[in-house]
Amino acid sequence: MKLGCPELTEQTYCEAHAPAERPKNDPPSSWNYDSRWRKLRQMHIAKQPLCVRCERDGRVTPAQEVDHIIPWRGNATLLRATWNLQSLCRSCHHKKTRSDERWVPLRFPNPPRFETDLVIVWGAPAAGKSTKAAELGRRVVDLDDIFKELGASQRMITSELIEQAMQLRNQRIMSPHPVAMVASLPRRVEREFWRQIWGADLLEVTAPLPVLRERIASRPPARAEQSRQALDRWLREYEAGDTLGDQVP
Repeated sequence: MKLGCPELTEQTYCEAHAPAERPKNDPPSSWNYDSRWRKLRQMHIAKQPLCVRCERDGRVTPAQEVDHIIPWRGNATLLRATWNLQSLCRSCHHKKTRSDERWVPLRFPNPPRFETDLVIVWGAPAAGKSTKAAELGRRVVDLDDIFKELGASQRMITSELIEQAMQLRNQRIMSPHPVAMVASLPRRVEREFWRQIWGADLLEVTAPLPVLRERIASRPPARAEQSRQALDRWLREYEAGDTLGDQVP
C-alpha cells in the first residue's frame, strides 16, 4: 500500500500502485555497466589483454574495450556469453561498430517469435554441404543458389548484391516448416549464435583436406581459383577460433 492510498490490501502494494514488473527474459539495459559486467570485463581483459584485430595484422596493442562480437541487441544470452566477447583497442572498436550497423542484422538476424525447425549444414568449401542438405528432405536455403537466382557470376558479386542475397536468405529461413540452410560457419561464435539464439541443429560435413583440394581442382579454372581462395580463407578463420572476421560476408 502506498502512503496516502485508502485501499486496503494484504500485499505490499494495491493493484493501482503496484510497480510494473520487468519481464524475466528482458535484461536491464544497465546490466553491462553494473558489477557483474565489470567483473566479466576484468576477467576477459586478464585472459585476452591485447587487441585481437591488431594481433591479426601483426601489431601489438593493449586492449581498451571488451566488445560483443555479435552485438547483443537486448538478448541476454549474447550479452553474457563469454564466447561472444573479444578484446579490442578503441580504434578497432570504432571501426567494427560502424561496420556492425550494416552487416550484423544480415549475418545474424533475430529469430522469429514462432518456433522454427532449422538445420544448418556447415563445413569447408567443397565438403559436400549442398549434397547433404538435399538428402535431408527439407527446403534448402543456400546463398550460392540465391546468387544464381539473382543472375550473379562470381566475378560481379558486389556488397549491394550480397546484401540483397542475404535479405532473401533471411526471409526464407523465417519459416515454421523444416528448412536446411547451407553455410560455411568457420567461427565458433557463428555456430553458437545459430545453436543458442535460433535453436538450430548443426550438422557438420567434413572431408580430408587433400580430397577438398582435389574436388576444387576438378572445377573450371576460374571457379577453381575462387574456390581455392575460399578454402584458404575458411581454414584461416576456422583455426583463428573465437574471433570474428570482417563483417562483409
